[in-house]
Amino acid sequence: MTKKLLVYGVLLILSIVIFSILNMLNTTMLYDEAYSVFMIKSSYADILKVTSGDVHPPLYYWMLKTFSLFFGDSVFALRSFSLLGILGTLLLGCFPIRKMFGDRVSLFFIVLTILFPVTQYLATDIRMYSWTMFFVLGCALYAYKAYRRNDISSWIVFLFFGIC
Repeated sequence: MTKKLLVYGVLLILSIVIFSILNMLNTTMLYDEAYSVFMIKSSYADILKVTSGDVHPPLYYWMLKTFSLFFGDSVFALRSFSLLGILGTLLLGCFPIRKMFGDRVSLFFIVLTILFPVTQYLATDIRMYSWTMFFVLGCALYAYKAYRRNDISSWIVFLFFGIC
């Protein structure tokens, strides 16, 4: 059991280090990232007002704004928030996926998630897509679990992920 935990831990730490280095090296800011930075400068109510008129999710901007209150609004700090979404996705691979589908599927999922170029992009972009990946994967996993077990706790977690 400890050898498995070591493998999962090494993969998680390796991915955090790689994606953090990519965050530090990438100093250019795209227009979409500038929009995210602009949004967190607004109040929570203004964020809701602006996002209700377009397709952007207010929850992401509320979460990013709250994160920036604690860690600042530097480009590295804001990109690190996207990295947390990827880390959350990898943790879903470590725990629910491993529990539902076994160690082999879990390791395969984690390694592929780390290696996919799109993950490297999502971990270094100040946009909602890494968190979208986390919430959609969580929603899918708990929809499957709720369907298979039909227990109230799975339905509640499924509802939470679905709303997010």
